[in-house]
Amino acid sequence: MITIEHLSLDVGPAGIRDLSLVIKPKTWAFIIGPSGAGKTLILEAIAGLHTPEKGRILIRNTDVSGLSPEKRGIALVYQDYSLFPHMTVAENIAFGLKQGNKSSEEREEIVSDLLNRFRLLRFRDRYPGTLSGGEQQRVALARALAVQPELLLLDEPFAALDPQIREEHILLMQQIRRERGLTIVQVSHSREEAFALADQVAVIMEGRLVQAGTCEEIFFQPATPEVARFARIENIFSGTVSWSGDGMIAVDVNGTSFRALAEIPAGRPVTLCIRGRDLQIARDGVTPGPYQTCVTGLISELTPMEFGIRAEMSGPCPLVAILPREVPAQSLQRGRMVTILIDAAAVRVIPSDLKETV
Repeated sequence: MITIEHLSLDVGPAGIRDLSLVIKPKTWAFIIGPSGAGKTLILEAIAGLHTPEKGRILIRNTDVSGLSPEKRGIALVYQDYSLFPHMTVAENIAFGLKQGNKSSEEREEIVSDLLNRFRLLRFRDRYPGTLSGGEQQRVALARALAVQPELLLLDEPFAALDPQIREEHILLMQQIRRERGLTIVQVSHSREEAFALADQVAVIMEGRLVQAGTCEEIFFQPATPEVARFARIENIFSGTVSWSGDGMIAVDVNGTSFRALAEIPAGRPVTLCIRGRDLQIARDGVTPGPYQTCVTGLISELTPMEFGIRAEMSGPCPLVAILPREVPAQSLQRGRMVTILIDAAAVRVIPSDLKETV
């Protein structure tokens, strides 16, 4: 659906640097990254609001780099809604339909259907200034869908919605995408939205694509330490391979030896990434296996979470574990010394001086 080839573009402090990316038809693609990385600028370039300085953008295998926005068959929904303040909710939704060849009856049918789907019927004759941020966001989404685009670009579309409405609209947008065969490209900061919706994810940092893949690849197998930090992996350490053999390595981190499944020669610097959920407290008398790392630490902090408990452990190698609530209470007390077991398969290894990750 979209092919971006070596795109470079500068707009004020933001920029895109030699970006290449392919987005398949009828997929929901997420563009994520820190603030100021150039994510919204990518949407605007696809929409035709900026002309590339280098590279090109193809939509449906046609180079649209010099094509005006209205000729691209694209709808763009900004985070700030961009509604017409002098028009009612119904008039805002119907605005794009007036440019086509649909009859007034057809336009009314489309508008009424979207008002109903987005739970906006009672706001039909209200003006945007009288609506909450979440209600304006729903109007903006409905207006974008009214023209039945093949490609929908969304900039943080659910950020202003309360949790219940947000969940309902995620389900609604999934249904509409299936019905229409839409391709959606969404800028988001939400890990939860990405796991619920994304078919593919692209991580942008400082205008460059640093990793692309599925949610599992991005959040569980980061390609760089920067992506690991952005993915909120709790335990990230720098170390040196001290031993290597038979598909396993030992990595020294401040005197603690971590085992991991990899083939990297001894002496190489690496970064280790370990999700908090992959740490487990060893039961008394349990002997670690050859494919496990054993770390002893003092519980310094406990924080209840929705689906578990965050336990911070001090020691030569501080660790953060996300533990299930079913863990015995006596094991989770501040000041208690515990032994943590980590399976070698749960340790992600990023070679510091190699182009390819393991």
